[in-house]
Parts: sequence; C-alpha cells; structure tokens
Amino acid sequence: MNNMKSIDLSDLGKGEIPALTRYCGSVFAESAWVCFEEQSHGNSVELKVEGDFEEFFKLTLPEVYRSDEELLL
Repeated sequence: MNNMKSIDLSDLGKGEIPALTRYCGSVFAESAWVCFEEQSHGNSVELKVEGDFEEFFKLTLPEVYRSDEELLL
C-alpha cells in the first residue's frame, strides 16, 4: 500500500473542525489512544474503510503524556 492516505488523530485538537473545540477534539484523540493501547495496536494502524468506496488509511495516534511529561507510548 504505497499510496495509502494518512489520518493523524492529533489533528482533531487543532480546532479546524467546525463545531468541535480544540479541547473536545483532543479528548477524542486521547480516548482513541487509550482504546488502541488497550488492544496493543501501537501508535499507528492500517484502517480499511468500506462503503460507497473502499480504501486503506494509515491511522496515527497522538503522543500522550502524563502530567509529569512522561511519554506513555
């Protein structure tokens, strides 16, 4: 999959999506990180989208830090 498009969930916290605050987007991205960590997926996965079209995406999770700035993943 050389031409695979990329989706970076940290983009959710940039405040560029109408009706989604930076804070809310960051919470969604961090929540996805927790789910992926629980399933041992690492910091990126290949995501297959099916429906009106079929395509593979590289889904990249944000870096998540504890309050003491220790990188968790």
